[in-house]
Amino acid sequence: MSTATMRYAPRGTVVVTPKESNDYCFVIRSGAVDISSEGDSDSVPVLLDRREAGRCFGYATILGDNASRYRIEVVEDALLLANHRDAFLDVCRANSQFRDFFSHQSRRMRKAAQELAHRATSKMLATPCADFMSRELAVVSVFDSLYDVARAMDTSAVSAAIVVRGATVVGIVTDRDFRSKVVGKAL
Repeated sequence: MSTATMRYAPRGTVVVTPKESNDYCFVIRSGAVDISSEGDSDSVPVLLDRREAGRCFGYATILGDNASRYRIEVVEDALLLANHRDAFLDVCRANSQFRDFFSHQSRRMRKAAQELAHRATSKMLATPCADFMSRELAVVSVFDSLYDVARAMDTSAVSAAIVVRGATVVGIVTDRDFRSKVVGKAL
C-alpha cells in the first residue's frame, strides 16, 4: 500500500470514536492502543483488547459498516502507519487471502465484544489475573546487567521484567524505565 502515511499519536489520543466513520486501517509501528466497547447508558466501557507494535486496527470499519463500534485510544505514544480505505480495498480485491484474514479478525473481535457484553461485570472482576495472561514473564536477577535485562524482555516479547533476588521478587523493570532512567539520562 504505497499510499500509506506515518502518523505520530501521543498517549491519550482517541484515534477512532464509536459511531463515527473511520477510513483507515492502522498498523502499529510502535506504541500501544486500547480497544474498548462503547458501553451503554448503564455501564462503563469494557476493555476488549490492547494492541502493540505489529498489530493493526480500524479494518472492521472498512470491511463492514463505516461507523466504528469501538473506541480506540493510544495508551503508549505511537507511530501508526495509516492505510486509506481505497488502497486497503484494492488489496482486498486483488488478494482473497488478505481479505479473508481481516474478515476473520473482524468477526473474532465482534464475537469477543458480544461475549463480554453479556457477562456480568462482577464475574469479570472476580476472574483471576492468571486467566488473562497470554505469555510467560521475563524474570531477571538483581545482578543481571541492563543489557541482559533488555535482551530477556526482547526475547520474551514483553514490556516488563520481574526482578528477583534468589526466589524473592524485589521489583519490576519496564520499557519506560529504560527510556526515562537509562536512555533519557544518558542523552
